[in-house]
Amino acid sequence: MGKMNAITISNYGGPEVMELARIDTPEPQSGQVLVQIKYASVIPLDFKIRNGWLKDVFPSSFPYTPGASMAGEIIAVASNVTEFQLGDRVFGNVKGSYAEYALAEASQLVKMPDILSFEEAATIKGGAESAWKALFTEGNLEKDQTVLIYSCRSWWCWPVCCSIG
Repeated sequence: MGKMNAITISNYGGPEVMELARIDTPEPQSGQVLVQIKYASVIPLDFKIRNGWLKDVFPSSFPYTPGASMAGEIIAVASNVTEFQLGDRVFGNVKGSYAEYALAEASQLVKMPDILSFEEAATIKGGAESAWKALFTEGNLEKDQTVLIYSCRSWWCWPVCCSIG
């Protein structure tokens, strides 16, 4: 498919180990899509892995492209992926979001609602992403339906009511 720009890391260390490189653009395999990254999210886990602080938990094979959270547009789809099409706007987890393109397992992505920008969607990680999947992908929540979200934090719990529509 050609070459792309990506940040690569060849050994553990500070920001000085990040280099801009031209690497092969990956091609989706079974269950995967190729996403053109519009915005990548930078989270603390990224620099902890890069510095080698978590190498026992997240060992790295060098060189690698860091980053996992992003928002972008699907530009290629494996033949067995049916839930996404070319041009779909998505957010979620990929391997190596500090690049122009990245592969994603289709199960790790969520279609972006029209009200979100790529920049906003790239910041959605963890709980918000899981909640979105639970409500809309699995729960099939639709416009004008109401859902009660009950959330607890430590000893302090509160109900939150929200209506989509």
